[in-house]
Amino acid sequence: MTKILVSGSTAYDNIMLANTNLKEHLAKKDMWNINISYIISNLEKQNWWTWANISYSLALLWTKSILLSSVWKDYKFSDFFKENVDLSYIYESKEKFTARSYITKDNFNSQITAFYPWAMEESCKIDFIKNDDIKYWIVAPNHINTMKKHLKLFKDLWLKTFFDPGQQITQMTKNDLEYCFSYSDYIILNEYEYEIIKKQAEKTDEEMISWFEKMILTYWIKGSKIFDNNYNIIEVEWVENPDFLDNTWAWDAYRAGLLHWLNNGYDWQTSARIWAILASLSTWFYWAQNYNTNWEQLIFLYKQTFWEEL
Repeated sequence: MTKILVSGSTAYDNIMLANTNLKEHLAKKDMWNINISYIISNLEKQNWWTWANISYSLALLWTKSILLSSVWKDYKFSDFFKENVDLSYIYESKEKFTARSYITKDNFNSQITAFYPWAMEESCKIDFIKNDDIKYWIVAPNHINTMKKHLKLFKDLWLKTFFDPGQQITQMTKNDLEYCFSYSDYIILNEYEYEIIKKQAEKTDEEMISWFEKMILTYWIKGSKIFDNNYNIIEVEWVENPDFLDNTWAWDAYRAGLLHWLNNGYDWQTSARIWAILASLSTWFYWAQNYNTNWEQLIFLYKQTFWEEL
């Protein structure tokens, strides 16, 4: 069976809930020093990152992905990932701990995040040998040098490459972005990321579209649009659900659905519609790796939403 290659950073999330309004601590604009203290009411440690969310959803769709990432020996992959994801290309750092993020959230959904890359800095040491079972590859957020290296490597191997820069775009220069663009077949962004990347790369809408075979933009509950370099547009509706949409993780399921169905010969519109179903399903539950699905459910939701048989 044809596999999908996923590259991205691996990190632990430490999420701390503060029973306060962080904004109140920053009320004075002329402060020369800031000292904030508060009680943490809840502390969660999670390891669900973009690659993990994508690989999880691919596994639900009967596709085994190959993961390229870097960790230290402190990182423990769950039994689900050991059974359903090819982990043979994981690089284990000898000295640097697995990356960490420390996220403080308040009662008003404001947050302060600190991230330390540690083993992520050594992810550029990962190499990959051509594998005829691979057709698609997605470069999720990672160390910038790693993203650049892998984009070129897989373009040279004639794989169809999705560039998914995420929040790394804020760390990239115009030259970094143009380098990544030149080795990408497709780019996938949410609406917020798109506005940032245009500014960082100093590109117009027309110039952005012209770089790629396809540019995929997601718009929260407004759905998504797929542009090709001939300026054709495919619009995909959002699949309704009763819960709030948080696109920071729902769209990882969206990416996985698109990759899976393209990999199995479906057209872009059908693939993106199934993608939207998965993204919607993942928002019914807390976090992107708590949902499940099956073929019968996909068929039912597809017909219910799009009035067509899958």
